[in-house]
Amino acid sequence: MNGQLRTAGEFENIILRSNPDGSMVRVSDVARVEVGADNYQFGARLNGKTTAAFAISLAPDANALATAEGIKSQMDELAEFFPRGQLLHSV
Repeated sequence: MNGQLRTAGEFENIILRSNPDGSMVRVSDVARVEVGADNYQFGARLNGKTTAAFAISLAPDANALATAEGIKSQMDELAEFFPRGQLLHSV
């Protein structure tokens, strides 16, 4: 073994805590384990041309509507640095 975990089962068996009575708490006791994609790279195109794209993850306590408005406002502020006519809001 090369020291790297490869399967969901191997991750599930990681010991998080060993108790004085000999019992153990494993990852599978407190979480669902899934193996995701090998990589999360993606390409973006707009009207058949390569474009820039990014994703935004909302914090658990964030307000989605306020966040969307903040993003639109920031993009409008940065628009002067983009090629003319190229700003497209998807939020």
